[in-house]
Amino acid sequence: MSATYDHHDSAGWSIRRWSLADSKPVLRIFDDCLAEFPWRTDKAAYRRDLVRACASHSIFIAEEPSAGVVGFMLADLAEGYVPYLFIDIDWRLCGIGTGFLALARRLCGKPLTLDCDAGNTAALAAYEALGWQVAVGAPGRKGRFRQIRLVSP
Repeated sequence: MSATYDHHDSAGWSIRRWSLADSKPVLRIFDDCLAEFPWRTDKAAYRRDLVRACASHSIFIAEEPSAGVVGFMLADLAEGYVPYLFIDIDWRLCGIGTGFLALARRLCGKPLTLDCDAGNTAALAAYEALGWQVAVGAPGRKGRFRQIRLVSP
C-alpha cells in the first residue's frame, strides 16, 4: 500500500502515488473529462499523449474508499510543471485539485506552472481563485486548442 500524502477527513478522499491497478480508472476519468471539451476533437491522440507522459512524470491518485479513484495528477517535480490534473465530475469542488497542487508545490519546493485550455473557463476561474496568475498565452501544437500558461503563488 502506498503512503498517503494528503487527506480530507470530511470529504473522505486521500492522495497517494499511482499504481498499475489505477490505470483503468485514470483513463475513465480522463475520457469523461475530455467529453466536456468539444474543441478537443482527436480524443485518441490526447489519450496517447497522456499515456506517454505517464512514463516520465510522477503520478498521484486521489481516492475515496467507497468511490475508488476520483482524480489524478501528473507532475514534473524537478521543473515544477503539472501537465495533467483531472478530477471526476462528481468529485469537483471537494478540495481535491487544491490538495494535488499543494502536494506538488510541497514536493518540488517552488512555484508551479501548468497550461490550461483557454475554453476551460471553470478551471481557469478555480486557478484564479487560488491565486494563480496568467504568465502567457501558449498556442497549442498545430491543430490543437490554445492554452494559457499559469503560475502558482
